[in-house]
Amino acid sequence: MNGEMLLKVVLAIAQTFVFFAVGAAAVKCKYLDSRDVSRLGNFTMDIIFPFCCFASVFQGMQGADPMAVWMPPVLGFGIMAFNGIIGLGLQYGLKNRSESRMKAFRQMAAINNYLFLP
Repeated sequence: MNGEMLLKVVLAIAQTFVFFAVGAAAVKCKYLDSRDVSRLGNFTMDIIFPFCCFASVFQGMQGADPMAVWMPPVLGFGIMAFNGIIGLGLQYGLKNRSESRMKAFRQMAAINNYLFLP
């Protein structure tokens, strides 16, 4: 790993911790309460996160032939759809079947670590 790549990785990690710190400060200063944090978390996981993932898939494809680059997003969506359907059935195997836990399980079943690869 060269120095430029290492710097990019360190900056990406630092940005994550800056966002954590801003969120913690907002809660401490009472700009946000636990209900807000829960709603913002759901908004981030359900809306923002998928947009960011699809943006990362298409980021390096500017100017490319659309017929040549259709397969990665279609395969990614297919894998997520398959895992989501499997997660719908497997959620009933959880020991604690609260609605929030089942929702989190379905989310994590559909969106796995391979989504971060692009």
